[in-house]
Amino acid sequence: RFMMNAQTILTFLLIKRFHCYVYDEKYPIILSTSQDLSEIEGLECEPPGGAFYLFVRISDDKLSSDDKRFVLRLLEEKHVLVVHGSGFSPEYGHGHFRMVCLPPIEILDEAFNRISDFLGG
Repeated sequence: RFMMNAQTILTFLLIKRFHCYVYDEKYPIILSTSQDLSEIEGLECEPPGGAFYLFVRISDDKLSSDDKRFVLRLLEEKHVLVVHGSGFSPEYGHGHFRMVCLPPIEILDEAFNRISDFLGG
């Protein structure tokens, strides 16, 4: 049973205000991030509809055939942590990885440089 009281309403309003603040501040960075990733040879990325993460397609057939191996190698060789897409959906996530976009832009830029280097760019 749901109880509506002043604390519930205040909590809801604070969460909504925080989300709007974070979203308004971070969304332009997320859009830019998706464009930056798309410029890396071997990756394709669509801008997210409203999330703080990106679902990146690995366009190289050899690398995309085992997205779990791809992310493990990326972690071991370049120290960049992303999550294999097939872990979210074996059907739709295969050949993708998920990346969170909340770190500062300097950290994201460094991650992109490492991913590009990993892909031979």
